[in-house]
Amino acid sequence: MLHNSRYAVLLENAVMAYWLERGWHYDPARSLFPDSVHLVRAFEITYHLPITEVGKVGVHFWIERVGRTSYTYGFRVVSADRATLYAEGRRVQVNLSTATLTPIPLSAEEVAAARPLIRHAD
Repeated sequence: MLHNSRYAVLLENAVMAYWLERGWHYDPARSLFPDSVHLVRAFEITYHLPITEVGKVGVHFWIERVGRTSYTYGFRVVSADRATLYAEGRRVQVNLSTATLTPIPLSAEEVAAARPLIRHAD
């Protein structure tokens, strides 16, 4: 059975893959967004069913809200065929200055790179 802490790692891997493809890098000198680093401020998860077998799962995430200095992600962890919902939740990520480690506004470039993830209320 997958340990509950691993669900956060599944989400982290999925989110990081998205940002790495868009030019973010762990080394600010190599990143398209060099003046910021993201820190998780809050993480909330509701578990519905345990993952009990080795195999592929899906992690679906989106941005529910873009603030001045933060994003709020929504996410779901589902079976590969999407028939089973294992967990869902939200994660708030704050943009910090690499120099001061205090919140700074999201850059226009960063918000543009995030735009495909942003869900708009209908």
